[in-house]
Amino acid sequence: MKIIVADSSTLIALLDSNNFSLLFKLFKEIIITQEVYKEITYKHNHQQTIQHYILLKKITLHAITDTTMYKMLLKRLDTGEAASIVLAKTLQLPLIIDEKKGRTIDKSLGVPIIGLVGILLKLL
Repeated sequence: MKIIVADSSTLIALLDSNNFSLLFKLFKEIIITQEVYKEITYKHNHQQTIQHYILLKKITLHAITDTTMYKMLLKRLDTGEAASIVLAKTLQLPLIIDEKKGRTIDKSLGVPIIGLVGILLKLL
């Protein structure tokens, strides 16, 4: 996997534990939505680190275009998860996600997924 879309939970866990850079041993680029960016930077105060990786072009912000699917998913998921799933489906890329509801929806949409445990196992 070279390019991947990411929801916030795995990213926050790796940021909080000072292990965020491990992601780039597996992925060339991580794409996040504005919703995920807000969750990571405003709610969890990791703006400086995320901005650093954006400048390095290892993280890219991308807007969602399928607002119909997004609104439908918001009935069951939070904004970051819904936007990430829509973006992964639209771009036909795998998604980093750990939340059970989100993973179930991803699988039903045919979006390949990986979570924190899967990432750590690949790094072994």
